Amino acid sequence: MTDEAAAELVHELKTPLAVIRGFAELLASRADDETRQAASTEILAAAARLSETIDALFGSSSDRGTAIEPPLGRATRARILLVDDDVFVRRLLRLTLSTESYEIAEAGDGEIALQLLAAQQPDLVILDWRIPTTPGAEVLAATKDARPQLPVIVLTADATQRRHAERADAFLTKPFSPLELINLIEDLLAATPPRPPRAESGPDIQQNAQPVRAD
Repeated sequence: MTDEAAAELVHELKTPLAVIRGFAELLASRADDETRQAASTEILAAAARLSETIDALFGSSSDRGTAIEPPLGRATRARILLVDDDVFVRRLLRLTLSTESYEIAEAGDGEIALQLLAAQQPDLVILDWRIPTTPGAEVLAATKDARPQLPVIVLTADATQRRHAERADAFLTKPFSPLELINLIEDLLAATPPRPPRAESGPDIQQNAQPVRAD
């Protein structure tokens, strides 16, 4: 890559990042409706531009699929296991998932994820593909071997990994839409048989939902 091409690439990557950071700071310092509306629009546009640049650079694409309408409410909160070594992604996911509708547990690596799968018996797993200790591919295989009906959503920044995650129920490419993720979760939960009741002496999932890594 020539110096000119490298400089152009840096420009294409850093410009949308500057927009995202700038509008995020405005959101943090201002509370008026005009700023919120403008910042939301510009941040989403900048994120889309950044994603397109990265896809073009590495020859991948972000296949999103079609969003679906969630069903009406459930009688009990669904248990969701979040598996991602990036604390910022876990924060986003936890903020996305309402505590009124979901019980959330978190794991920062594959080994802890497998332990929580056995101990907490979640209704759905959101699994990052590239995680430490036990890779996402091994966590997915172990999960489906133990509980074939348990829905698993795989998250990854590399769309080409879809072919290695054939046993997953859904596949989302980072950056993903939180609203799309919610719709996807509700659709998968609606199609899954109810879990067996948990013993009264079992641990509360919220008490054990501690981030394993502070990245």
